[in-house]
Amino acid sequence: MPIHHPRDIRLRALGVKPAAEELITLDNVTLRLRDRRILAGTSWSIRRGEHWAVIGPNGAGKTTLVRALRGEVPVVQGKIFPADPWRLQELVACVSFENHRRLIEQESRQDEARCFSGNADGATTAGQLLEDVSRPLADAGAHLIERLGVGRLLYRDIRTLSNGEVQRVLIARALLAAPQVLVLDEPFDGLDLPACENLAAMVAALMNNAGAVVLVTHRLSQIPAQVTHVMGIRAGQVLFQGLRAETLTPENIAELYQGVEKQASGRQPRRAAFWEAQPIQEYVSIYNSRTTLDNGLKCSFSTPCYGGPLLEAAPAPRPEPCLPIPREPLVEFRNVTVSYGGKPVLKNLNWSMRAGEHWALCGPNGSGKTTVVNLIAGENPQVYASDVRLFGRRRGSGDSIHDIRRRLGFMSCEFHLRHTRRLTAFEVVLSGFFDSVGLYRTADARQAESGRGLMEALGIGGLTGRAFPHLSFGEQRMVLLARAVVKLPELLVLDEPCQGLDPFNRRRVIE
Repeated sequence: MPIHHPRDIRLRALGVKPAAEELITLDNVTLRLRDRRILAGTSWSIRRGEHWAVIGPNGAGKTTLVRALRGEVPVVQGKIFPADPWRLQELVACVSFENHRRLIEQESRQDEARCFSGNADGATTAGQLLEDVSRPLADAGAHLIERLGVGRLLYRDIRTLSNGEVQRVLIARALLAAPQVLVLDEPFDGLDLPACENLAAMVAALMNNAGAVVLVTHRLSQIPAQVTHVMGIRAGQVLFQGLRAETLTPENIAELYQGVEKQASGRQPRRAAFWEAQPIQEYVSIYNSRTTLDNGLKCSFSTPCYGGPLLEAAPAPRPEPCLPIPREPLVEFRNVTVSYGGKPVLKNLNWSMRAGEHWALCGPNGSGKTTVVNLIAGENPQVYASDVRLFGRRRGSGDSIHDIRRRLGFMSCEFHLRHTRRLTAFEVVLSGFFDSVGLYRTADARQAESGRGLMEALGIGGLTGRAFPHLSFGEQRMVLLARAVVKLPELLVLDEPCQGLDPFNRRRVIE
């Protein structure tokens, strides 16, 4: 049923034909986010055939705004049309990290119910998630699933999927619901290059048809050509909105990020720093038939495997004679094989890493990258059935997990999902000294001073007293990065550390 905004009714009464059908309208809206008001006096109309990109730095309020489109945020002033929350839920489908978090929390609750009922083998598969919105999968749905590369995941337990694979499943689930408005909140994060290209082509095709798409992104290079309108948000206020040609200008982009860069560097930003972004296809060049990475670890794309190619070990290059070789490797894998459901993810992996070496582990979704880092961090129980050695000791040979983590800093998307306690951002950072999810000990004065200094250096000093669950996704990622490095660990393992970060925070992390 079409939505008739009061303004359109007045226009018709005057004999003026209104523009395209309005799907959702925010009229002078102010939202409440926990204990503060945000986006005061915001007006926004999404019409059929319009496609929006919402851009801005971390913590600006982008995700809060798009959550309001589904009626998930309290409105303290103004109105949203349609006013019925159930109608909004039908109109709008959203893909975001919050969906991922809710999915894992729901599965954990169901696990408890299964244990009490004696049915411990009833884990939810990706296919069951998709059947909830499409019963049965029609031809068009099956084509969509194959195009997103989800077909091979249908019978997998959702908790065994990599971050990128879960993202694909959530995108497929949203598209199968055939919404009038599709909201994609950082949809390309966590996806490998082929999946990014497939999703970009699919989003472009959707934009060429009826309905509307709202894309929330930090990367200007990921804005499709079909986007017609752009909105810029900074510090909880809409800075600009309108037609793409009128709003996506170097001047607007510089103003949007100016305060953020000045805070990060203490100097005025170069005016068009973010206008010069390269196309996404130019960022990554690892997807060849066979690629050798630094220090000899390589991905074999010629060997098909469950979840992607197998990681193999190549002979390490001989070090320069003038460089002393540490006696014991920090990390050593000896013929490590890891399988899920009888299908290998890693096969006979031999690899070592010594002090002074810095590694980048690259590969497509499902190739085993997260499995490798989880084995190092002790987050995967198969580490005790494998010959994995840290700091010269084989895992399971007597050292406790606390002995290992005392020398290790770790961050990953899966680890992020476990941080649901109501702690302040400062307390989360301090928990890194004690390697706990939650803070159960009191930090001393030196630790507290180190934590505050690190947060200031990373540009997140203003988040110290704010509750961690109330932060934006990008702000949470920066806090967890500070947690990983606060104790200056001997070994730092970061799984997709730049995921969800705006350009300035990515620069901080890389530098």
